[in-house]
Formats: sequence, structure tokens, C-alpha cells
Amino acid sequence: MVQCSRCGTIYEESAAYCPHCGANAPVVYSQPPQGYGQPPVPPQQGQQTPPPPQGYGQPPVPPQEPQGYPGQQGQLQPQQPPVYAPPPANPYGQVPTNPYYAPPPIVQPPYNGMAIGGFVLACVSLVLCCLPITAIVGLVLSIISMPQIDQRGERGKGLAIAGIVLNALVLLAWVLMFIVSLMAA
Repeated sequence: MVQCSRCGTIYEESAAYCPHCGANAPVVYSQPPQGYGQPPVPPQQGQQTPPPPQGYGQPPVPPQEPQGYPGQQGQLQPQQPPVYAPPPANPYGQVPTNPYYAPPPIVQPPYNGMAIGGFVLACVSLVLCCLPITAIVGLVLSIISMPQIDQRGERGKGLAIAGIVLNALVLLAWVLMFIVSLMAA
């Protein structure tokens, strides 16, 4: 048997620490203390018998009913469970997520290459105004890209529409210039 040097609790030698206070520096008895399976040692002359531990050999005392709060005269108050406030709402309106798990990134579909090409040719034909062939090729690319965008789920519908509109305007300008040049001649 071992007695704890901090709190005085008696426990088994095989324990690495005191189960009551957690201390790990035990004091080892050469013999078990009195009361653990051994008859009591009679007192020697001139010594008094130590008083028995409180409650040792006596019937247990029943627990007393609560007598209310301090300052009240014998009124019994029913014990109620404590009232807890609800958890605070998330001030940002988002559901809290696990900080150790990042959701996979959202991958957006790519742009349609024909829509980009049609828009670029529309810009080139607007700026240069030298050949109507760039406007014709841009218009064809933009028109072909519209159903592809819908079928493949790609992005670039706005570029395709802008390419169609700008290329059509450039072609219309070329047609008007051609008609004006024929009338003038």
C-alpha cells in the first residue's frame, strides 16, 4: 500500500499516481495501515486510542432536504434545471464549416474558341476596315459557335453574340460603301 505525500490518500502500489490528486511521488509503507484487513493494534501505556474515522461503525446519516436559499425561513424551493441561452447565431449568415477540410474548387467550363475568334475578327475588322473577308470569317465563326456553346455547356455566348452583331455591322457598312461607290461612278 502507498500513501500520497500530497493528500494522504492510501492506494495500491501498482498505481503510477494518486487517483485522488494526481501526485506521482508516493510514500511506501512497510506494512499496510490499520483498518485494511488487520486487527487493530492495542494502544501502549500512556497513549490514547485515536478516534475512529467519522462515520466508521455508525449507521449512515440520511441526506437532509434542502431548506431553501440562504435568508429564507424553512421554505422549500423546487430545484429547476439551469436555463441556458440559445447558441449565438452566426453573424455572417453562413453555415460554419470544418476548418480542416477545404471544399473542392468550383471549376468553370472553358470558353468556346470559335466565339473568341469571331469576336477578335470583329474587333480587327472594325479597327482596320480594310478587307470584308475578316468580317465574313468572323461572322461565320460566331454563328457556328452559338450551337456549340449550348451543346457542350461552354462559356462565351456573349462573345459570340457580340461577334455576330459587330461583324454584321461591318458587312453592312461594306455593302453601303459598295452601293454608294456604284452610284457615284
